[in-house]
Amino acid sequence: MEISDRALTNIASGDREFTQKLVDLHCMEAFFDLLKNTTDEETADQAIWGLGNIVGDSPTLRDKALEGIKNKKKLKTKKTKKNGILEYIIEHLDNFPSLVKRNAVWTLSNFCRGKPSPNWKKVSKMLKPLANLIERMEDYDAMADVLWSFSFLSEDREEGDTPKAIDNDFPSGFNIDGVIQTGIVKHVINVIKFASKMGEDAWNTISQ
Repeated sequence: MEISDRALTNIASGDREFTQKLVDLHCMEAFFDLLKNTTDEETADQAIWGLGNIVGDSPTLRDKALEGIKNKKKLKTKKTKKNGILEYIIEHLDNFPSLVKRNAVWTLSNFCRGKPSPNWKKVSKMLKPLANLIERMEDYDAMADVLWSFSFLSEDREEGDTPKAIDNDFPSGFNIDGVIQTGIVKHVINVIKFASKMGEDAWNTISQ
């Protein structure tokens, strides 16, 4: 199973036409199903890696993933229930093993990137969980992806692009305010200080 997962993950990271073909063949649903049901760490990692490749391929596929996956089970109601990939990753972020968590954070960062900007109501759900995560994070690669997420989320949005289905009026820079309110700024400052100190130590060691 892991070999086939890895093959699909590699294809999803390739040319856009191949990634789109995988999506047309419901590979996104398959990856998500696998992520939710497997108990094997490496299989879960491949599944979330594959999802990250699809989400990061283009704003079109990113938005398709944000819409959620239709539930295969027939429901008694006429409404079709959808399961959110983004919401599932956020909900289980703290419980993922370290290997899976790194790709989970990377996948979340892919949800934030690209123009036109992603649906703010959706992606803003990750603000607080990511801010809480970086406070105790020791994985520098994952930390970098968290910072990229906040960078993408604080970028200027298209004119007239305000959160939909929200009654309040959102002034210019509402996304930056949302980022600041998480308390992430102090952690970013600490990361910069730490990186600067490591650079100085490395330079001193080389100079000796």
